[in-house]
Amino acid sequence: MKYIEELQNGDAFSYKNKIYLISSDLDNKGRRNCLSLFDGFPKWFKPSETVELTQLFFVDTNNHFIAIKETKKEE
Repeated sequence: MKYIEELQNGDAFSYKNKIYLISSDLDNKGRRNCLSLFDGFPKWFKPSETVELTQLFFVDTNNHFIAIKETKKEE
C-alpha cells in the first residue's frame, strides 16, 4: 500500500476494484487527478489516500509482455 502523494505521474494503481492512472494535475487542496481505466472518468484523490500500486502491460507482435512504465525494484 502507498499513499497517493508517494506516486509519480503515469503510475497505475488499484482502488476499490478499479484501476486508475495518475496524472500531473493538482488542485489547490493538494489532491491528484486520476483517470479510471474502466470508464474513463476522472477522480480526485487526497494525498493521504492509500492505494495499491500496480503495473500495466501490453503484448508486442512477438507475444512478449512489455511494461508500459518500468519500475525499479525496491530493496
